[in-house]
Amino acid sequence: MDVFAGGSERGGEAMGCRQLVAPRGLEAVLVKVEGVRSKAKRLVARGWLAEARPGMFSAVARRVSAP
Repeated sequence: MDVFAGGSERGGEAMGCRQLVAPRGLEAVLVKVEGVRSKAKRLVARGWLAEARPGMFSAVARRVSAP
């Protein structure tokens, strides 16, 4: 989530799974990419990430309620 929350220089834009494995310290091999894809899909289902296009994930814009 740090990658999407601004913990990297690519914080605001949608990223593919191959781009997500490097910040986690993993090799960009198929099995690692598929593992990250599976985790990202779960986060989409739970409302933590958005998937604008298939395989492209970004942070969900959270609304702040007014006091």
